[in-house]
Amino acid sequence: MELKEIIEAAWQDRELLTETHTVEAIESVVQHLDQGEIRVAEPSDDGWKVNEWIKKAVILYFPTQQMITMEVGPFEFHDKISLKKNYHELGVRVVPHGLARYGSYLAPGVIMMPLM
Repeated sequence: MELKEIIEAAWQDRELLTETHTVEAIESVVQHLDQGEIRVAEPSDDGWKVNEWIKKAVILYFPTQQMITMEVGPFEFHDKISLKKNYHELGVRVVPHGLARYGSYLAPGVIMMPLM
């Protein structure tokens, strides 16, 4: 079964979120997003196209994850999605107080600025 089919089935039947292969499929989609291999929305000849099944996978990711506490220096976060890591390896500059969650793609050369 393809990722898209697994995600669509889980969207219709949330009981499938208890099955290992469903959780692994959701995690795989988020990993592909994190690496920039797929996108929730992308440009097309008719404007922006939303890949609904990928959007559904992101929404389904939340109930499959446990709340965790992350400490970064004096800062503490309590969330279901970890912070993105390895900015140097990714070729991304992150200005203090800028942050991104795992699953968000940052292209090389991007400069992350904090929200104002």
